[in-house]
Amino acid sequence: MYQPMTKKTLRWSFSGEGYSQFLRLESHDSCLFEGKADDLVTSVAGGVVLRLNYGGRRPYPHELKTYGSKFLLIPRFTDLSDRYHASASKVGRVLQRDDIHELWKSLRYPVAELLDIAEASDDEIIACWLLNSQVSTSCFTDLGSYQKQVENRILAIDSDDLEIKKLFSLVGNTQLVRTTEYHPLEHPVSFLVEREGITFEWLSVALAGGSINLILDNRTLVQLDGARE
Repeated sequence: MYQPMTKKTLRWSFSGEGYSQFLRLESHDSCLFEGKADDLVTSVAGGVVLRLNYGGRRPYPHELKTYGSKFLLIPRFTDLSDRYHASASKVGRVLQRDDIHELWKSLRYPVAELLDIAEASDDEIIACWLLNSQVSTSCFTDLGSYQKQVENRILAIDSDDLEIKKLFSLVGNTQLVRTTEYHPLEHPVSFLVEREGITFEWLSVALAGGSINLILDNRTLVQLDGARE
């Protein structure tokens, strides 16, 4: 049996039959998962976890958490290697709810279980933002420690309206306002990040009026509440 790719952001195809059915899952034309369909989803440890492998052999478990009308992929492993960043950065960590619902139907899973998925915490949202920096660490167990690593890797910023130390202080101490859609009139800010002797441009923040918005992907922002008042 073969199912052609859908036309949505998340696309998939099946081949084979029964327990040996093979699945290829793509997002933004890059592979999220390739292998036995039954190996993709697990809920043994609680929550709904996607065992993404990005087309390779090693699984990278990510728990689905809700963020407004979308889902975030929250890493549930500690070794954030360069190899992981190279794969994950191509596809991002934000998924459309409708896409996941359609995938669940194709997998013959009960869509109702997606209604019980918990909302992402502030720490989990911030972690998704920090991961866009592509700063590697062998043991990601503490958000505060990782945030400090990322801050220390920033070499420069292309805006006179924002200070790095003030921003990272706000990130750790300011309440988040959920779900802000990106608007072209907002002022994007890039950070120049150093990683293993290589510099990387991280499009990290969008300034709009009196607010600072953290960029999760090119369509999804999260606002720091009252950050520039």
